[in-house]
Amino acid sequence: MAAPQYKLTYFDVRGRGEAARLMFALAKQDFEDQRIQGGLATVKSTTPQGFLPVLETNEGKISQTTAINTYIAEKFGFMPDTAYEKAQAISVMLTLNDLTGRISSQLYMPLVYKVMPVPEDVEEKKKTLAEEINTCLAFIENLSNSGSKFIFSDKISVADIFLFTIMETQRQVLPELNSDNEWFLKSV
Repeated sequence: MAAPQYKLTYFDVRGRGEAARLMFALAKQDFEDQRIQGGLATVKSTTPQGFLPVLETNEGKISQTTAINTYIAEKFGFMPDTAYEKAQAISVMLTLNDLTGRISSQLYMPLVYKVMPVPEDVEEKKKTLAEEINTCLAFIENLSNSGSKFIFSDKISVADIFLFTIMETQRQVLPELNSDNEWFLKSV
């Protein structure tokens, strides 16, 4: 049987591919990190659903950020131990994906990547999204096991890694959205 091989294809930014990259690094697992320069058009026809990220394994191609992160987490021990905590970890990733989608379409694309016009109500959007970030962080904090180092236990999980990568990127790219509720940074 051939040794497992992994190839992660995503743009040359942190974004939705960074949690997968970090899990491979934490697991000390070699993988090919294919970073796409330019637009999606250069690889769209080679992806299962026409978008990125994509993880290629010996078993086949996996698309969708949450599916990729769940697969890697299961393979390398980053899923929580109980079925309930696993479901909650997936809930955290889906919640953060939704939030990231809104931040990306409303602020990153026009302000950072400059591929869309800046909305006239940009300051109102920043205020609304900052409130959404606080609500999201409060939801995740309420899931956490208060005596543990990470969200579910003293063992880092995919939820911790995904939360860190999403929020750390947001802190760097749009610091004006930073939350006062940044309890998650103390443990990662």
